[in-house]
Amino acid sequence: MAQIGWIQFSTRADIKDLPLHEQKKKFLLENNSRLQEDLHILNRIHGTSATSGGGSGGVAIDGPIAGAIVSSNAGITSTDAGGNFVLPGKASGTITVTGGTDAITGLPYEGELIGDAQYKTISPITTFAHYLREASIENEKTPTLTIDEAITKTFTDSFDYFGISLPVEDKDIILQKDYIGDSILNNNKIGISAQAVATQIEAIAETIGVALEGSKQATSAAGAGLEIPEFSAKNRKKTAYRALGRQANKSLSIKVDNVLGDVKFTNPSNGQEVVGVGFENSKVLSEQLGATKTELVSLASQEQYTTNYLTTRIQAVNRAQKTVIKNEVKTTVETSKATFSNIQTVSDSNTVKDALKQIEKDKANEKTPQLDGSEFNIPLDGNIKFKQLRKNSKTGTSSFLELSITKKEGGFKYFGNAKDLPLLLEKTETSYKVQEFPGTTSQSETGSIALDNPLIIEITSSTVAEDKVTTYTLQPTRSAGIDGSSTKVNLRLTKFTENVTTKVIDHIVGSSDGYYTVIFTKDSDKENPVTYNASAQDGEIGKVLEMVGGMRGTPSLPFELGRYAGASPSTLLELKSMEKGVEPPNVSIKNLVFKDNKLSLSIPAVEGDKANYEKGILDITFTVGEKPKS
Repeated sequence: MAQIGWIQFSTRADIKDLPLHEQKKKFLLENNSRLQEDLHILNRIHGTSATSGGGSGGVAIDGPIAGAIVSSNAGITSTDAGGNFVLPGKASGTITVTGGTDAITGLPYEGELIGDAQYKTISPITTFAHYLREASIENEKTPTLTIDEAITKTFTDSFDYFGISLPVEDKDIILQKDYIGDSILNNNKIGISAQAVATQIEAIAETIGVALEGSKQATSAAGAGLEIPEFSAKNRKKTAYRALGRQANKSLSIKVDNVLGDVKFTNPSNGQEVVGVGFENSKVLSEQLGATKTELVSLASQEQYTTNYLTTRIQAVNRAQKTVIKNEVKTTVETSKATFSNIQTVSDSNTVKDALKQIEKDKANEKTPQLDGSEFNIPLDGNIKFKQLRKNSKTGTSSFLELSITKKEGGFKYFGNAKDLPLLLEKTETSYKVQEFPGTTSQSETGSIALDNPLIIEITSSTVAEDKVTTYTLQPTRSAGIDGSSTKVNLRLTKFTENVTTKVIDHIVGSSDGYYTVIFTKDSDKENPVTYNASAQDGEIGKVLEMVGGMRGTPSLPFELGRYAGASPSTLLELKSMEKGVEPPNVSIKNLVFKDNKLSLSIPAVEGDKANYEKGILDITFTVGEKPKS
């Protein structure tokens, strides 16, 4: 079934007056129901889905896991080439997926993924939630979570855990379908965020799992001819996942050193439980996984690019982490001052990207950035005001506070064709990056943007024919930033409006002869207007007022005022010098507006002693008066 676009949806009579967050929620729910009739992209590549039977069905995803064993209380089955499966009966409770091959990275999947029968998708995200719940049961100091509560916590706290938001209202998109296929087939950016979070979870679990073999504890056991079962190739990733769950249950900030401190294993020499592992070079693990997080956070925010390109890049990070980085782990953690390869460089190499399988049917994987839609711009010229509704702590009332936000040269960029709520971007020499702004929790801070209310950018501009006020409404969200700081915000455009006021243009061409007053507004001249004698003369473009001053012997610049060639008769006027060679020579200023019997303009600066020609505002009151007394 065809998807409904945001503009069409948000302008419906039953939707348009709802708050924005309710509009978004209903928009996603409606398209979710429409998407049930769509085939996932990888099924189109590999054939008919395996979910056509009568039992519980689902899909296993890191990339789609093909040929994996799926186990549940309803029986055992295997996944097809697109990661889809159907169990022999109706399952309940835990479902595990073991082995198989990632259909995008082409790599064997190490370990097991765990999900719950109420969710169709079995992924690193559901696996993380499973071990988060397990840790809450194990830890008597924290509340025990149900699987639903663990899933909700994974979504609501995703930004704190991984630097990438997974909106809880989007759970069904991520938990009930192949979010990789959906991101490609339906240009769904939520699927990009889910891929980035899942890849980060897998990077932590698999990298730490492999590192356990190089720990001081493993080395000591091996010296005594013993092995630690939890560190074996079969169990190491599960051990790391459990440690990650314990850390996430205790803190919203996932730090690698703390995850290592939560690794539990049995001492093979005495059978006692031990908590925590150490390495000769443990700092390097934090640095490498921090670099992987930074790369994935950056990719998840690049909405200006196509989902094909972003999926290619994220899955290239997934492959690089599980090949190049994985092969370096044991030696690096055992060797003081050793370092890992640069994840950004390795994952962006053609060697890694070319090893990926085809992502989209009948289309090569996009290895270089491909823009999704057209560039739009919020121009920062004219009279600009940044405003945000803030609450007065003393009175409790709310009013608009004008902010002092730094303006970017060239304005703020966004890509609006393919996205309904685009992020503001900053253009770099080679591409674009998400624009960051200073954030605050204060209601009185004027140099930063608060998270709880939309930011209003109001731009007033004028032309000779109209005044225009353009209002942009932008929703702030927390930015992970390079260092994971939450003191900065991103801005997402939600709507903009234009109000145009047409000017009433009077014109003086064809006016009768008379006397007109002029002020050259130096301070000394404000009280001494010069009277000009004006006469209406026929010119090439109609009648023109020739203004000759100096009625009291004061030298002044003679000029003429009329329409210029090609101008609309009721709009545009031109001021021209009448004396050739006189400073300033050949003054010609177009696009003047005569309104309310007054014309104001800047005249050029003049060198020399002709004080009357100094730069200032030339105010002319076009009222026919009497000849001044001599």
